[in-house]
This record gives sequence, C-alpha cells and structure tokens, in this order.
Amino acid sequence: MKHTSETVQAWLGYLHVPELKALKELAASLPESSQVINLGAGAGTSGLALMESPNKLRVTTVDKQKDASPLGCLVGEETVFRSAGFWGDPRHKQIHDDSAHAGQNWLGGDIHLLFVDADHSKQSVFRDIYGWIDHMAPGSIIAFHDYRSDGHWPEVRQVVDQEMRGYEVILHIDGLGAFRVPERTLHITGYPRSGNTWAITLFRQAVGDQFRVRKSHQRRDEFTPEPNDLVLHIRRDPRDVLISIMHYRGLPFDRAFARLQGADGMPYLTIEASWDGASTVNYEDLSHGPEVTLSAALGDLQISPSRSRTIADAVAWSSFDTTLQRFPERKGAMWQGKVGSWKRELTRRQAQQFDEVFGAYLRAEGYADEGWWEELP
Repeated sequence: MKHTSETVQAWLGYLHVPELKALKELAASLPESSQVINLGAGAGTSGLALMESPNKLRVTTVDKQKDASPLGCLVGEETVFRSAGFWGDPRHKQIHDDSAHAGQNWLGGDIHLLFVDADHSKQSVFRDIYGWIDHMAPGSIIAFHDYRSDGHWPEVRQVVDQEMRGYEVILHIDGLGAFRVPERTLHITGYPRSGNTWAITLFRQAVGDQFRVRKSHQRRDEFTPEPNDLVLHIRRDPRDVLISIMHYRGLPFDRAFARLQGADGMPYLTIEASWDGASTVNYEDLSHGPEVTLSAALGDLQISPSRSRTIADAVAWSSFDTTLQRFPERKGAMWQGKVGSWKRELTRRQAQQFDEVFGAYLRAEGYADEGWWEELP
C-alpha cells in the first residue's frame, strides 16, 4: 500500500481530519520552496502533509525520539515516507535532537512555517517557541497542534495564549491553531553581555504581536535593516559588561579585559561609538525602572503600546527570575543581571587598570567620576 497523509491519518489518527486539512491549506498558502520546520515526527502524518504540498516545500522534521515509540518517532516517519515515495527526497531531512535545542543551533535560514507538535509540557512549548522564533521570516506562520478548548493538553493552551496573545489568528480548527508572525522587525542591538537576552524577552512581551524582535551585536556600519524596521540600542556600564564576560566565559580579569578591548575583534568602545545618535536605552535604567524605561523607549520609537499586552504584564512576565524559571538553560547566558557587580568583583588595581582605558568613556556617559576606583579595597 502506498501511503498518503490521509491513509496514515485514517490508520493511526495522529491528526484529526479537519486538522490535517487545515495543515495542508497552510502549506498550500506558502510560496514555492518555502522552508518548513515540523517539530515532532508523530507517525509521519504531518511530514507527509507538508511534502505533498504542490508548492514543493523544503521540510525538516525534528524529534528527539528516533526509534519506535507510541508517541511517534523518526523511524516511524521514515517508514511511511518510504511507502509514499518521499524517503530520500532532497527536499526532506530529519534532525535527531531536542526540538528547542535544534532551533537554538539552526543555521538553515529563514523559516516560513513552524509546526509545533513535540513535547506538550509547559516548559517544552515555551522552549520550542523561543528556540525557533528568531528564525521566522517576516509574515511567516507558527502553528500549534493540540491547541484545544476542551480541556485536553491545558499547558499547550496556556502557553500559546500567553506567548501568541495579540498575534493575527490565521485559523483555529479543532486542535490546530495558526498565527501570523509580524512583517516588521525591531532590532535590539548591543555589545555582548549588555543585557540583550533579557531585553529581547522584555520587548517581545511588550510588542511581539507588532514586531519580530531580533538581537544583534554588530557595529552600526555592518548592520543593514529593512527600510521599515526599527532599531534600539542597549548600552551597559562596561565595568559590569567585563564582570559578565568573566563569569560567562570563565575568564580571569586579564583575558576578559583584553576581550573588552577587542582581542576577539569586538572592541567595546568602537561598537558603542558606532551607535551614537541611535535610539538608546541604558541597561541600568531598564533594570531599575523597567516600566517607565520601556514606555519611554516605545514612545521614542513611536510604537503604540499593544492593546493586548500591557507594559506591566510585559515586565512581570519578563522578570529575570521568571525568565530563568521558564528557561533554566538561559542561566549561563543571563548570569545575574545585577547593576554594580563590579564593586564586589574588582580589586582597586584592576579598577585603576580599567580606568586607564575606559575612564574617559565612563565619565562622558555619566557612569563614574574621576577617581572612582579609589573607593575599592
């Protein structure tokens, strides 16, 4: 018997008939050769539905389960793909990996449809969204299976309602919900370890239904946003940037200090100078008064507050502790996020050495007065 997505559905029922039909309609709406990510192999139903599209889609299925499992597996997809004649098709590939981890390591370019049907636990759905959202093309689609209103899989419903709140709803049929990613992009730029990871979490919660929010560490002259994109620069006291580099990279003071000066090709002063005149937020202000600072930044960018996401909700949902509870793997990337850690970490000699290079900048930006390092032991 030569399988199709319909025969596999009738055989194993991993997708309901209306859901399968809706998924095929989403696939048919994409431009030819669009890239699709299929999270969760299941019995191969979703993979077949996507490969059967007349638009000749490029489909990648991701699953951490390779061998036989009642919840689906890559081998199960391979079996029905062989029957359907799709196994070995260059448009299809499989990734044997945790679905969110695969997203964090994705180098395959923009994605036009993300179908999320992997682990249904709350934390896993969070991780899948944020593991892949940076790779979504403008105007692309994120679809969720088991996004239900009947009480089944309540954690899927809870996460999707929170994270996709305010997004354009393309369809919601049975347990399949699909949402449109915004066309415009808000770029958050900043030197590495300047609070960029937390900032994009905060701004996504505030305006993610209006903008894709992307992070960049580039100099301004290396950066080429689209004409309708917006850019916000995050600036942080370089003394705290230094401490964050030391902990994140596991480096002693001398090596971290050399990196800050450009030993790795990214000199702090050069990158910061390139963003002079851009809309800028100080990390310290964002940390001490996130609601006021976020509101002011949106006003400066002429972004209207979201009707579905209040500033207070965005701040509460993006707090440092809440973010680490949802994404414990970010602990290394976000470390502590505190202002003034350099006071506890630097010796007087190290601070004096730092001032010899960065002192003029610290004073020009209001971070320190002359002789600040003399207060250290």
